[in-house]
Amino acid sequence: MVTILIIIASISLLLFFYMGSQYYAKIKETTKLQSAIQLSQTHEDELQNELNNLKTRLSSAIQDPVTGLLGWQLFEDRLHHSMKASQRSQLPLGVIFVDIKRLRMVNDALGFEAGDEALRRVADRLQTSVRQVDSVTRYNRDVFVILLSQLAKPEMAAIVCQRILQAMSQPVEINQQEIYLNVSMGIAIYPQDGNTAEELLRHADEALQIAKENEKQVYQFYREKMDKSNQREFKLMTALRYDAVFDQFKIYYQPIMDESNQTIFCMEALLYWHHPELGVISPSELYHYADIQNKLNDISIWLLRHTCRHFLQWRAIGFAPTCLGVPLLFKQLSSTHFIYEISQVFQELAFNPEYILLELKEEKGHPSFDVLEKAFNMLEYLRIKLALDDFGAGDYSLRYLKNIHAHFLKLSPSFISEIETNTYMQALIKSLVTLAKNMSMQLIIQDITKPEQVKILKELGCLLMQGEFLSPAATPDEVMDKMAVKV
Repeated sequence: MVTILIIIASISLLLFFYMGSQYYAKIKETTKLQSAIQLSQTHEDELQNELNNLKTRLSSAIQDPVTGLLGWQLFEDRLHHSMKASQRSQLPLGVIFVDIKRLRMVNDALGFEAGDEALRRVADRLQTSVRQVDSVTRYNRDVFVILLSQLAKPEMAAIVCQRILQAMSQPVEINQQEIYLNVSMGIAIYPQDGNTAEELLRHADEALQIAKENEKQVYQFYREKMDKSNQREFKLMTALRYDAVFDQFKIYYQPIMDESNQTIFCMEALLYWHHPELGVISPSELYHYADIQNKLNDISIWLLRHTCRHFLQWRAIGFAPTCLGVPLLFKQLSSTHFIYEISQVFQELAFNPEYILLELKEEKGHPSFDVLEKAFNMLEYLRIKLALDDFGAGDYSLRYLKNIHAHFLKLSPSFISEIETNTYMQALIKSLVTLAKNMSMQLIIQDITKPEQVKILKELGCLLMQGEFLSPAATPDEVMDKMAVKV
């Protein structure tokens, strides 16, 4: 009986394990099937995404998604066909690059939707300014390209440019606001300005960069024998259009010394451009061409982000100057979006804005104080300090004191060029010290080159000084090495 029970138990146990193994085998097969289904679904999703991307690229090649103009690839095809037709007919053709000024201002003030609407209005006006046989496309965000087929003579391209200038002289109404969008144009003619489409486009772009140097609305024909200065300008402005240029920037720091206690009051950032062909480009020249190419705000944000990081690194090793000096042009403050970008950098890096000293430089055509008032209120809210750079060099410096609550006046170097012998200049600087004190400001004297200047300036009441004699500019690594030793 016991033997029978043992046999029955064994059989039951074997059946249990067999059924269990079958059950788990089915589970495993089900899991594999589910994984295969999921993999298939993932693969299908990837294929669908690739298909959608391909559709988008094909659509963009045929039609510009913002303006509805010809897509760039289709435009290039037409250019190649038109050049072949030009060879047969012996009639020239023209390519015009059209740059839209102030578009970034529309984007900053009214948003990108308004900017896109402005682009569509410009596209309409360009199309009404050319013939039906001509073609218009958008090259990048704010540059259009026009193909003029079968011109009777090259001078006909100038007539088209004049029609465009006339069309763009009327304001564009966006969000119930009238906006004037000026243009600059560069012209290249086939075959005299290039035998290939690439040459023709490049030379039209080169002519455009020269045209943009002029503050007025102009058009410029390409000239084969451009002078060296124009070639240099073209190389600089072309390079600034690409983000790779940021890799060529190099930051230096020059201290502003407090002569009352021989300490570093501020580290002023100086941005130099190490161009691979043209060598070292000075900050003033860099900012000039960056302004023309609408790259100024991008460069300033890049500089601010890097200098704030350096400042935090200094404080981590015990080097703690009172301020970090960052250069800025007055016109940059006309964009409240730019001020918002500045605040975003502080938030991103957990940086205290009270350490920042914005050195505002005067330039021609700066915005009115009414336009700048909101920006100054935002800067004051952030507790950012302001310095008027090169004070006394321009025509409007005294007006700034009426409208701007600046913390420092950074005098033009011309004030101290003859200070050892010119008693009138000494009296003027002493008066400025009193003026600054009465307005709760301080003077900063720059370009100190001699010990005699330091002695006289201290006697006149100037304590904040900067120059090669006191301390030359240094790279971030040199600052770290030097301050690490001192600390």
